[in-house]
Amino acid sequence: MSQFNPAPGWPEPPPGWRPDTDWRPPPSWPAAPPGWQFWTDPAQPRVLLTKTASALVEDATLDMDPAVEAALAPLGGAPAGSQAVLEAFRQFYGGLWVGGRLTLTEVALRFAANAANRAVQSGTLDIVVPLTEITSVHVKKAMVTNIVVVGVGYRVVKLRCYGAEQVAGAIDEAIQAQPRPGTSTSPGTA
Repeated sequence: MSQFNPAPGWPEPPPGWRPDTDWRPPPSWPAAPPGWQFWTDPAQPRVLLTKTASALVEDATLDMDPAVEAALAPLGGAPAGSQAVLEAFRQFYGGLWVGGRLTLTEVALRFAANAANRAVQSGTLDIVVPLTEITSVHVKKAMVTNIVVVGVGYRVVKLRCYGAEQVAGAIDEAIQAQPRPGTSTSPGTA
């Protein structure tokens, strides 16, 4: 059975609470983020944040589907030299920025490329990082949108989005909420 998942900044409902069909949150509560999942399966980790973002994907390459090439043909096709420019960008930055959606749950940070990027790019277009494997999180200032830099062992995952500071803070909070080895979350244990 699904359960109600309150938006960030909303109070936790009592266990088993289900809103009536005419229930609306009070106007004083913050608005739910776009795409927020209000109903979740208790067997699935709770979504803490979901946001439109881009990820720097090391092995991403431009790989236009024949249908996309056909759609661009009336417009003159892909600009001449675009492959060379993209390859230079990939070499300089260590990958290509791929648009999609980041989702932070109680147990993992996920990125999934959107349909438009899947149509023209190939490579590792889905990223899943368990929170227990994240070693650092910080924000790198950049033009237009800042970059959330997530350390994972000896590698990094870079996510570009509006509100990067909020995203980094939410990741930090989710990491801090993880059970530590040798500790128990059972009632009555110390």
